[in-house]
Amino acid sequence: MKQAKIHNYALIEQVGRMYYILQMNQQTIADKLGLSRTTVVRLLAEGREEGIIQIYICGQDRGLRHTELETELQKKYHLRDLVIARNSGPDAIYNVAAKYIQGIVPEKGILAISGGKTMYTAADYFYPVDRVKELNIVQLTGVFGDGIPGMSVAQRWSEKLNSNVTYLSAPGIVSTPKQRQLFMNEFHITKAYETILEAEMAISGIGTPKVVLENISADYPKERFERLEHDCVGDIMFHFYNAKGEFNAPGISECVIGATIEDYMKIPNRIAIAFGREKTAAIHAAMAGGIVNIMITDEETARQLGTGYF
Repeated sequence: MKQAKIHNYALIEQVGRMYYILQMNQQTIADKLGLSRTTVVRLLAEGREEGIIQIYICGQDRGLRHTELETELQKKYHLRDLVIARNSGPDAIYNVAAKYIQGIVPEKGILAISGGKTMYTAADYFYPVDRVKELNIVQLTGVFGDGIPGMSVAQRWSEKLNSNVTYLSAPGIVSTPKQRQLFMNEFHITKAYETILEAEMAISGIGTPKVVLENISADYPKERFERLEHDCVGDIMFHFYNAKGEFNAPGISECVIGATIEDYMKIPNRIAIAFGREKTAAIHAAMAGGIVNIMITDEETARQLGTGYF
């Protein structure tokens, strides 16, 4: 590779991901990055010429990723993309996730994100962004439990990515559908919800029934949650699904403030960051059922997924 000719590796990588993985056309990419279409064409050509864009996109994190395992599992699950961090250290997954995300998030548009520890920690590994982006980050749902709330995650991501932010200041789950409607009718929540509906990309963690049950307040109707661990393996923003990747807890979903299942599934690029033995079944189901189409995980989790025993 002629290193002297590569003056903007990160931009070429970003354009390549948007074109080949997110399947955006050249004019859309140009609009989102504030470039001309001619520049996009040139960057794609330069990326191919210099070997940055090959059969897969050769990102700056390539030495930290297990590309052979990615290829194997991507075919198995029919994903748009799969990112597997090598087990090179306790923070490897966050480092790889941050590099990948910054290579795929556009300069303009709306990015919808969830809360949670994984999402919050990943932001610590973003590289500094000098110029203000015409990007708006919005919470997918309200706040739930004693963990790191969605508002803190949204604020952290907006600071790191130098973007705008729209908060969804409400509980994540309420007791009844009627209560949900009352919240959704409030002006600031309505505006946040309208922003979610315009998102072209969503990034979230993946939860498990056990974690939610540990944080359930006594105010919630117990009957809605009593079969959660028996019937479900995971959740995306409090919408629970079974081992086949089918959403199957409507009594809870109808009480979630924020994006509905239908809203989420209409977002073209649905990315999840998740890892760990306790989440393997949930990750498998989310990929197999098409709930997410881009997954970021670690080598240990990926190898377990490869065995089929979890």
